[in-house]
Amino acid sequence: MLRPPAKHCRNCGTAVVLRLPDDGDTKTRAVCPACHLVHYDNPLNVVGTVPVWGDSGQYVLLCKRNIEP
Repeated sequence: MLRPPAKHCRNCGTAVVLRLPDDGDTKTRAVCPACHLVHYDNPLNVVGTVPVWGDSGQYVLLCKRNIEP
């Protein structure tokens, strides 16, 4: 189930407008006219895990996506 697009900016609270962003995107997005934040809604899940390498405390984040970023 897809969520409706954002109505207000999560950054500054201004009402957003639906238009093509200036960054070359080809899909209509919710864009804030005040702070120019583009609100992307990605309904696809990203699966991740954080394994620990031995007792050294070093962590490695592994992620698997269905689509390229």
